[in-house]
Amino acid sequence: MIMNYLTKLVRTLPACWVGVMTLPAADLVEIQPITDSILALHFSEAKTTPDDFGLPHRIFSVHPLPDAASAPESYVLEARDGTQQAPMKVNRKSKPMHFTADLSRPAHALDHWIYLEFATPLVDGERYVLSLPGIADNVESRAWVFDSGQRRTEVLHVNQLGYVPEAGIKSAYLYHWAGDRGPIDYSAYEGRPFHLVNQSDGSIAFSGEVAFRADQAVENQRASVNPGGLYGSPVWECDFSEFQIAGDTEYRVVVPGLGCSFPFVVDPDVYRSAFVTTLRGLYHHRSGPARGLPYSTMEKPEDHIPGQD
Repeated sequence: MIMNYLTKLVRTLPACWVGVMTLPAADLVEIQPITDSILALHFSEAKTTPDDFGLPHRIFSVHPLPDAASAPESYVLEARDGTQQAPMKVNRKSKPMHFTADLSRPAHALDHWIYLEFATPLVDGERYVLSLPGIADNVESRAWVFDSGQRRTEVLHVNQLGYVPEAGIKSAYLYHWAGDRGPIDYSAYEGRPFHLVNQSDGSIAFSGEVAFRADQAVENQRASVNPGGLYGSPVWECDFSEFQIAGDTEYRVVVPGLGCSFPFVVDPDVYRSAFVTTLRGLYHHRSGPARGLPYSTMEKPEDHIPGQD
């Protein structure tokens, strides 16, 4: 509300005043590769304070992303050799990502993903500087290395808990919906290699080829809600089902010239922590018997016992 008021106020001021005024803008959170020619800039409008657990609790201000964020001329990407290029196309995806129960403050704030498409593909291992003056509150430019072996991309989806060795299917899925741009076409990556890379030493444990899996309009149980498919995008896969070496080693799926996934493990006991956490949640949230040692460090008296209370 305050930011809307300030924005309206600025529009009523003389042009000579506006020229020397700067309203706070959203922060640039990170830059991620979507393809070798499309970058996603993640912006957050929210300024938050943490709660007792260190999690965002109160949104104390909202800094909108300026309209200029959608203009190609707002950005310049410079390579190490001094070569510069502006994006030939800009798209946006926005969604509420921050919420608060404090009714005296903004109830929610948006995050934005600005997609910049460049005519000249990025070179793997190259260092770039992206200039975006006046777009973000926290930076005017950011140095960035396109290293597909180390640079995580959200377009590669894996089970972040991990996989059991004997699982019939172990795959990373490649897809992305880019807001008003729609689905990203990864057909150019079909047949290209992918690698299962040891997180600690960079060695390759398994290799395969990216393959097409399903069209976005494939029949699904939510077709009545989302007839375009669950993901709004065709899906490609990196199938490493043949890999069955168990252990506590962390791996990433890497597609050269694109990026890598979150790390994960392949281990027969990989789901134990999730199983135990889920059961502990059910145990502590149910009414009835008393809680305490040796099963819990949380003391709670019995309640809702038939015939007693």
